[in-house]
Amino acid sequence: MRILKLLTFSLFLSLAFSHMANAQVLLNENFNGTTPLSNWTLFDQDGGTPAAPVNYVTNAWVIREDFDSTGVGDFVATSTSWYNPAGAADDYMVSPAITTGAATVLEWDAKAQDANFPDGYEVRVSTTGPTVAGLLANPPLYTTTAENAAWVRRSVSLSAYANQTVHIAFRNNSNDMFLLLIDNVKAFNPASLDASITSLNSPVTSCNNSATDSVKITISNAGSTALTSVPVGFQLNNGTAVTETFTGNIAPGATAPFTFQTATVNLATPGTYNMKVFTGLANDGNLANDTLSASITSIPVVSTIPYTEDFESGAGGWTTYGANSSWALGTPAGNYITSAAGGQNAWVTNLIGDYNNNEDSYLESPCFDFSSLSADPILSFSHTFETETDWDEGWMELSTDGGITWNKLIASGAAVNWYNDLPNQWWEGTSVSGTGAWATANNVLTGAAGSSSVKVRFVMSSDGTVTFEGFGVDDINIALPASDDVSLQSLSTPAKVNVNSASQIAGTIANVGANAITSVVLNWSVNQGTVNKDTLSLNLTPGSTVNFNHSVTWTPSMAGNGYSLMVWTSEPNFTVDGNLNNDTLTQAVVVSTGNSVQKTALLEQFTTAVCQFCPDGAWVTTQIADNYQDVSVVSVHSCFGTDAMTNTEATDLCSTLGIGAAPTAMVDRKLYPTETDVAFGRGQGYPNWQNSTWATRSLSQSQLGSAADVTINGTYDPATRSLNADVITSFVDYAEPGDIRVSLLLVEDSVIGSGNGYNQVNAYNAQTGHPYAGAGNPIVGYPHRRVLRDILPSTWGDATVIPTNYQLNNNYTRNFTLSVPASFDDDNMDIVAVVSLYGGSDLSKYEVINVEEVEMSTLITSISENESDVESLKIYPNPSANLTNISLNLSESKEMNLTVYDLAGKAVYRKDYGTMVKGKQTINLDVSSFAEGFYFVTLQLGDEQVSRKVSVVR
Repeated sequence: MRILKLLTFSLFLSLAFSHMANAQVLLNENFNGTTPLSNWTLFDQDGGTPAAPVNYVTNAWVIREDFDSTGVGDFVATSTSWYNPAGAADDYMVSPAITTGAATVLEWDAKAQDANFPDGYEVRVSTTGPTVAGLLANPPLYTTTAENAAWVRRSVSLSAYANQTVHIAFRNNSNDMFLLLIDNVKAFNPASLDASITSLNSPVTSCNNSATDSVKITISNAGSTALTSVPVGFQLNNGTAVTETFTGNIAPGATAPFTFQTATVNLATPGTYNMKVFTGLANDGNLANDTLSASITSIPVVSTIPYTEDFESGAGGWTTYGANSSWALGTPAGNYITSAAGGQNAWVTNLIGDYNNNEDSYLESPCFDFSSLSADPILSFSHTFETETDWDEGWMELSTDGGITWNKLIASGAAVNWYNDLPNQWWEGTSVSGTGAWATANNVLTGAAGSSSVKVRFVMSSDGTVTFEGFGVDDINIALPASDDVSLQSLSTPAKVNVNSASQIAGTIANVGANAITSVVLNWSVNQGTVNKDTLSLNLTPGSTVNFNHSVTWTPSMAGNGYSLMVWTSEPNFTVDGNLNNDTLTQAVVVSTGNSVQKTALLEQFTTAVCQFCPDGAWVTTQIADNYQDVSVVSVHSCFGTDAMTNTEATDLCSTLGIGAAPTAMVDRKLYPTETDVAFGRGQGYPNWQNSTWATRSLSQSQLGSAADVTINGTYDPATRSLNADVITSFVDYAEPGDIRVSLLLVEDSVIGSGNGYNQVNAYNAQTGHPYAGAGNPIVGYPHRRVLRDILPSTWGDATVIPTNYQLNNNYTRNFTLSVPASFDDDNMDIVAVVSLYGGSDLSKYEVINVEEVEMSTLITSISENESDVESLKIYPNPSANLTNISLNLSESKEMNLTVYDLAGKAVYRKDYGTMVKGKQTINLDVSSFAEGFYFVTLQLGDEQVSRKVSVVR
């Protein structure tokens, strides 16, 4: 996200135009009135949609309070070029009519909000009226592709349009930048004599202020007569004024620098100083621009390395600022962050509650003097992040010029989720569910060695739609890298391996020391058993990484879920590692038996009524649901605004696993290797639904088999609307390690309502051939398919049902009771049991193990004894090369016959099982003699018949 750039010093200008004795003011707009744009004309020519963080820019230009911390009560005109999707801005703000004189001057203040994303613009003039055509008929008065990130005063002459009635326009024409700010627009006929102070150039807020700082200013000739002698002066903290005289020649409209020669200022002591510079020209026709005041901070400098700050004794020179900043130092007692990383105190953005909406804020360090260092130091810190929305972000930045310019840093060693638009950020993540978990990250302060003006800052930004969230920073350490230091960065050994099969121990190591690494010892053990060593010979330069495969593989002889793999490095360059804290990683591993049951994949689609492309997404998911019997489809109404079907659970799913966009979907809540987020787009839509990413991944997941069998037993009483359901989980093998939870989804099909919360916006109304062509835009009476109504007991399920050391072939039951709301159509409701892994802040740890979906009407008590036995039929594994299993739960004893047909309809296998007794039955089907291909398994169960497709592979 684009963030405001801090002014190197804060300007307080006195613009009392009542003092303009000889200047004639034609236009004076500071945008602070009750309706400051009422006389201006706005043109939004691009029609772009602002990105979520800048969605307050609801017109071509809007009025917003200045982001600068000194700008309370000061409003500015604001325009954006950050659109979703990205594109060029074309936004005009056109002044009321101005009748010029012979030498009229236009003056304004401007700023790009972020130096990393600086907006450019044009200033144009129209002589025919406030129209775009009139403005484009003349060349620009002024143009820049990137405005300064600190407030700057600009001026141009209107003499080319002397004695005419004109309209002036500010046109934002940037492409995918951030925010452009305009303020203090003035047009005036200058006085004959008018000397002004344009800027104070030295001293400024800095790490390098001294006892003998020079005072440097820029003088401007705002009059119509050349200036050859201008009295100037300065005053520090209301002390004795120092006066001197500029001599030279400053033409009208020109500027000249000036350095005071007779005195300097003493800013050696850290603190805040007030500085005033001024002109004293006799008969000056405009006294309003003669004086400029500045607040200058002399920043404390730290030169001791290593540097450690745990904030237990105070702020330690760290400061906060920014729009709506809620950074505070103290003992965290918020809704999520409830403790410091160590000790009592930490810097957090929600010390005792929620942080502020629309917050763009900073936590900034004191200055560091690294001029004596020959190697870049390493900064390590503890951090935590809690959020319920995708548009809250945080990262760290480095400045080597005392805070004038900043660059983002990339962290290592932290469990973070990288965000698409900002790959450099270090703490974009998701909720840790109130655990207040802290992680450690490390950054090389690249380029800091040799600089005497180093600063770091932690940045956070929110879009204004948040609750119960926050950022935290604690336990900061800066030290030189060790001479020989190898860091074990990651492990790529699977978290689930097969019994009696060799598994490779692999991962990535990094050289974070000062010397090149030519050798390192890699070690691993399981459950603290035998240590396996492997010495790698390599040439690893400082800062580089390399992937490794240990020469000794692991062949587990027993299945189970209680294995802990520990891998560590040692002896870089055959010496002691300089930092033992980054050498070791551990990983929980389960050893699989190889058994599985039929899996049903869960496809959760993010959609809303206000999403114009969601009708196509809905069509794709309908095809998947109708054609893939082992895929359960649920529509989650969130991630693109909200509608009448949005609920807390939908919001939670989006904020944690979604990307703030629809139509998108999750398949088994799995983070795919090619994705940075769990949710992803459909790829292809109508008419190629089978080639969509949603379809291919759903089908693939449904064919994998599952370690857990999930069934639903229960009753539903339509008279009382009482649902009583048991979700029964039985493991035939060990699932991937993690926090296994059980939940029950309540899903209503074909929800139809009236009004904006239900009428479906439709981008395909005019697209010939599309299923929703001619349906209207919006579609009134649109049936919303498979709507998520609730998740029991809560969004992420019950963590107490499945024990950590669960036993195979043992039933684990969770009972759910619910009074189904009268507003739900119980004739069109399904319940979906979900057994899944919950990953907290780690997106890679989420995944659905298995699901079971039943129609709620089949649970009605009065017909429960006559319900279909077909509902419980499962075939697994599928595909199969040898044996496959057929399981079902008979409600009563029945005659059963089995026939297998090939695709040509020829029976290739038959068997009569006679009378099968009531209860759960499993039979084996040997397909080893079948040719590779697809077959249909047909079961005759008394009066019922059902067919399932089976794939035979070799």
